[in-house]
Amino acid sequence: MRSPVLTARLVPLVISGVLVLGSAAAVWYVGPGRGPSRPLGGPGGAASPEAIVSEGPGASLTTSAAPVGLPEIGRQAPDFTLTDLEGRAVRLSDLRGKAVLINFWATWCPPCREEMPQIEAFYTAHRDQVEVLGIAVGESPEQVRAFLAEHSYSWRFMADTAMSVTDQYRVFAIPTSYFIDAQGIVRGSFMGAMTADQIRAFARQAGVGVD
Repeated sequence: MRSPVLTARLVPLVISGVLVLGSAAAVWYVGPGRGPSRPLGGPGGAASPEAIVSEGPGASLTTSAAPVGLPEIGRQAPDFTLTDLEGRAVRLSDLRGKAVLINFWATWCPPCREEMPQIEAFYTAHRDQVEVLGIAVGESPEQVRAFLAEHSYSWRFMADTAMSVTDQYRVFAIPTSYFIDAQGIVRGSFMGAMTADQIRAFARQAGVGVD
């Protein structure tokens, strides 16, 4: 169940009067006035991989519709500290030496759920090189624990109940993901549910050795 504060700050994505929940193009917008109520990408809402991902020397991976004010590609990721579900403080800057995928999500968000098996497969294959931080937007640790009791996901989870890190990273839609390299530099961002190929492409840009 969503918190009253979060409910007041969410605007569902509606296309032609139909709430879009199950596709990779669907997102939930966080906070009135923090972004246009429209799908990511072109007509029909689907953002093609070609429009989002460009690989090669010096390439930066990000959504073509990235709003102004997001943490900048090629700059230091804003530091933060959150408590994980085991009660341990997790500080982003303490994770230097590994790449980090930060995934902003919520237990009730269908597009968030859609990408989670792909994140799990990626993390399982590359956990020696990468940390994954699943930041639950506006939810309590109890809500996240209840969700994980029914789903077998093994990366680190934490609840951003006050939405302080959500605001710090200018997140106005979920799921939103940031890819940070081992030196703490932002190398890519994506708004929407990611495919396995997109995760691998972003991870390469962040210095993760993937197949």
